[in-house]
Amino acid sequence: MSNPSKRPYESLSLTVLQIEIEQSIAAGSANVTPINSNQQVMEEWEEDPTDNRTIVW
Repeated sequence: MSNPSKRPYESLSLTVLQIEIEQSIAAGSANVTPINSNQQVMEEWEEDPTDNRTIVW
């Protein structure tokens, strides 16, 4: 009962690639400054009551 559709067994292999970087990729992608020009921490959003834009998500 041999089955002609069977293929010969090939053993699995695993390849590992190690990449070393000097600094984190995302470390310099954004600067967050939670203070204004007077060195005061902004804790709330400033809302403009006349802002009538339609924002498409």
